[in-house]
Amino acid sequence: MEKINKFMNDSQTYDEFNNDIDKKLKEEDFLGALKICGEAQKIFPDKFDFKFMSGICHKSLDDDEKAKKLLLESIELEPRFLPAYDIITDILTNQAETIDINYAYIAIELLDKALEIQPDNKEIIYKMALMNLNLANYSDAIRDFETLNKLDPQDALYITKLAQAYSRSGNAEKSIELINDYHKDNPERLELISQLAVAKHSKEEFKEAREIYNKLLQSPELDEANEFRFAVVNNYCESLRMETDKKYHEEYLSLVEENLLYFPNSDVLQKAFLTANILCENKEVFKKEDIFLNNMFPLDREVASLNLYLSNRYDEVETSDFCPNVFDCVINYNLSDYSEKHDELIEKAIISIKNQKLVFDQPFKTDINAHRTEYDLCKLGDKAINDIMSLVEAASNDYEKEIKLKNEGLFAKNWPKKTNIKSWSMIANKESFHVKHNHCEAWYSGVLYLKMPNNLSNDDGSIVFTSSGYNFPISNKDKEIIINPKEGDIVFFPSHLYHYTKPFKDNGERICLPFNICPVNI
Repeated sequence: MEKINKFMNDSQTYDEFNNDIDKKLKEEDFLGALKICGEAQKIFPDKFDFKFMSGICHKSLDDDEKAKKLLLESIELEPRFLPAYDIITDILTNQAETIDINYAYIAIELLDKALEIQPDNKEIIYKMALMNLNLANYSDAIRDFETLNKLDPQDALYITKLAQAYSRSGNAEKSIELINDYHKDNPERLELISQLAVAKHSKEEFKEAREIYNKLLQSPELDEANEFRFAVVNNYCESLRMETDKKYHEEYLSLVEENLLYFPNSDVLQKAFLTANILCENKEVFKKEDIFLNNMFPLDREVASLNLYLSNRYDEVETSDFCPNVFDCVINYNLSDYSEKHDELIEKAIISIKNQKLVFDQPFKTDINAHRTEYDLCKLGDKAINDIMSLVEAASNDYEKEIKLKNEGLFAKNWPKKTNIKSWSMIANKESFHVKHNHCEAWYSGVLYLKMPNNLSNDDGSIVFTSSGYNFPISNKDKEIIINPKEGDIVFFPSHLYHYTKPFKDNGERICLPFNICPVNI
């Protein structure tokens, strides 16, 4: 009888705690709810729901780290409770976007566990698919979106995202095929039409892509400042920027000016406005806009790259404080300085790379007739890759020391305290090359050369660093430095510095590991 009474009393107490917590949560009194959760956990330490609700409270109070800890503890107590997975992966997804991309890989591991519990849960699969798409894990993203499409073949979102994944993987034809098949019965799905334009552009069907973008912008649904309009405008701008004919640059400028009225605070469009004026050679705008952007975004690498071009070409434009002597920050090291076994490590790394799936670049591609690995090589867990990247890390530390000794402006003074490295491989064959581009998402970048063609002449296969970006008008004032790398070289450079490669005529191949080192916001 005593045991029965204790059970009844415990059950009553348990229900009372839950009711009191629920009431506080509805009132948005999260501190009050936390206090009750703490009391409940003392009496019921093995109950997962009080840890779960404590995690919710901390998330609502913007304490993501405590929220993650408590949610993980709740999962340990009750591994089959899916809402805990949902909330913690939301936190990790946000942290991957704002702090460190590595949080995305933790989220994927948790989502895998959630799918073991409920394999057909569309929300979980969709979250996983988006994560893989953003990480450029295109094969996995395609697999996930195809699963969703089988579960719900009429959902336009799944078709759109599947088409996007195919397009980014280099299979634009498959992307177009999917869209056209669905579009026959669903002609008004704007997201799908927009993706069709991106796929057309990736196939270099520029005229068709522009026609689609123009049609989209005439839609009443885009007659307001919404997220979809911004995405359409951004893609349209990118397609016009890549053209060489000045009439498209004037169209680019008009498009940016029109949409700055919709999105006046958009830093993306503000930078596009300066870029468009550069392409149109509207000199009267340069100084004003350049000064404005440098004052507004002193650490923005894209702004720094635009200033680099303008300050080199036009005397009236002053060099920004970001990295005044940027070409002095291109520094070359060699693996032989860091390991006596570098040749052996290179050989093993090449074998690992050739075992990876290769893809073309994303729709607005910089790689011409070259292939890259699909996944971030640093996340593969491959010993050969990890061994070679550990030498890159050692060289990276030396690069940091050298840059700080040079004291090159804000670039050196604001060196990130914490960074994340992302690497991919690039396999280039005869006549392949990379057009002018930079890596403004990173702080600094580099290229490790594992293999070079045997018979190179002059500057064949070289990497060229330049002040002139993309298809900007060039002049004899544009500065360039050419580096002819050899096997084992690691070339470091500020990420905003434009660069391209020259094709080579040899039948051999160039295998390299480019990498970006990105600041992590703490």
